[in-house]
Amino acid sequence: MIEIIITMLIVGAAAYILYNNFKKKKNSGCNCSGCSSQCPLYKDKNKDS
Repeated sequence: MIEIIITMLIVGAAAYILYNNFKKKKNSGCNCSGCSSQCPLYKDKNKDS
């Protein structure tokens, strides 16, 4: 029984992390902590500045 609870917690945490990454990528277009020159959105972010 405890194994099922632990598995459910791990699956829930993974789903939460994936949802947050998807939400961040959808809103900002980039899910990394900081864009580098290799990032395709780097030019777009610097163009606005």
